[in-house]
Amino acid sequence: MNPAPLNLPGGPQPCVACDNWGGCQVTDRCGLIAHLVQIKALIQNGSSQLALGMLNELHRGILKRMERRTEAKPAGPRMFKLMDGPAIEWAIIEPFNAIAQRNHGQNLDTLHSRGGLSVKEALAVLTGKRWDAYRNLSPDAAIQELAVVIGQLKQQREMP
Repeated sequence: MNPAPLNLPGGPQPCVACDNWGGCQVTDRCGLIAHLVQIKALIQNGSSQLALGMLNELHRGILKRMERRTEAKPAGPRMFKLMDGPAIEWAIIEPFNAIAQRNHGQNLDTLHSRGGLSVKEALAVLTGKRWDAYRNLSPDAAIQELAVVIGQLKQQREMP
């Protein structure tokens, strides 16, 4: 479905920056800059009506994009990535940041941005052990043990 064209004096006009007939889809910073450069050129050339129409379309497109971004935000808790298992709540692992720093030479934010930890490494962090303490544990056993440890930590947190 094509959006409605710009209805300007002289008939419908396509967007001169992206050649779209209305409803411009500015998807990144470069696209926005390209549209603004075209609008500036139109104003300098005396085509203020066309520039105003482009500004209105651009404004509508930006508002639509902002609505989509707002709707797409997850409502759940912040999660910490595990490379070979399910993510865990950040609030569970955050108190163990110093242990992660000791074991891996990086804080949790850095580890998360680089892909997270393995289940065995996360288990070691949450139990205060060295990073390789669980290396002989099978992947399934490590996931089960991690679930038990997380359950215990949640229970401890609820107790006064």
